[in-house]
Amino acid sequence: MSRLLRGLRCAALAAALVVGAGCAAQRSERCQQICSRQGECAESDEAKGQNFDQSECVSACAALERDTEGKPIVERHEECMRKAQTCDEVLACE
Repeated sequence: MSRLLRGLRCAALAAALVVGAGCAAQRSERCQQICSRQGECAESDEAKGQNFDQSECVSACAALERDTEGKPIVERHEECMRKAQTCDEVLACE
């Protein structure tokens, strides 16, 4: 599992505690694009054996995006992925 996904899980948990456990995570277009590309790469031959849950990624990303401290993390990750030319580079983004 990528470091980003682990970080997103932790951040999502923290954000869920802040926003309230019963709230449904909002889906952002940016997070859907980030997680879609990351998911494609995680499923590619280059990354065999990686577990990736796209809906979990989108939820965690959206939680970070709504948080003032988390939003810059999402922005940096998006920029890294925009520059990535290969799946190895995409999966190396933090």
